[in-house]
Amino acid sequence: MHKFIKNCPRCNGLIEYRKLGLLRQSLRRNSKCPKCVAECTSLRLTGVPLSEELKKKLSAIKLGGHLSEEHKNNISKAGKGRIFSVEHIQRLSESKTGDKNPSKQSWVREKIRDSVNKMYLEHPEVKEKISVSMKKFIKEHPGCMDNKQPWGLNQFSDKYTSIEMKVKEILDASGIEYTHNEKVGRYWTDFLFLDNKIIEADGIYWHDAEHDAKKDKFLNERGLSVLRIPEYDINHNIEDVRRIIMEFVKQ
Repeated sequence: MHKFIKNCPRCNGLIEYRKLGLLRQSLRRNSKCPKCVAECTSLRLTGVPLSEELKKKLSAIKLGGHLSEEHKNNISKAGKGRIFSVEHIQRLSESKTGDKNPSKQSWVREKIRDSVNKMYLEHPEVKEKISVSMKKFIKEHPGCMDNKQPWGLNQFSDKYTSIEMKVKEILDASGIEYTHNEKVGRYWTDFLFLDNKIIEADGIYWHDAEHDAKKDKFLNERGLSVLRIPEYDINHNIEDVRRIIMEFVKQ
């Protein structure tokens, strides 16, 4: 039996094929050996950032790797009706649970935030277009917000974010009564107490200075005092935060 051989573009090891057609397809797609495929897959599942060198190699491997319609159809047919074992489903679930979930990795969130902020800085018209289109849609469909469901640990949730929990512990230890996620006008507040004081725990990812300024102005005009505490201070200078909160309460 003839064997058709090529070198792996990643490790330069030999890859054997039983048919010439498979070799030609592999050359077109610049495919790598099974061992390299497994290593790259493992890196992605663990959420470990890929090195720049590995990114370039993966990019080079993918070049020219367009699948034919026939190949796509074959892949689709192969997946239809496939039943996974309970163990396999469990392994898939565990690979994306908790800290292994790429979306929860701090470096992923920072990369997304930085890329979005960069795009807004370089193309401010994009942010304006999004704002205009959203306002137009809400105006034309006033009932679209009626069925908005809570999602994640956001302003509509009755749960606490990690930094809100630290502020909560300070208020509880001091015996200060408060309401969490209280709505004032069109805005949601993190902590409202003494009927006229508000504490906002500003997470790095979600807060925007321009939006916060409009919110503060709205609240100040209604006789409410606002104390904003950045996420960095809550995580690294908790004793200073405790002192600032106590001073704010006594004002």
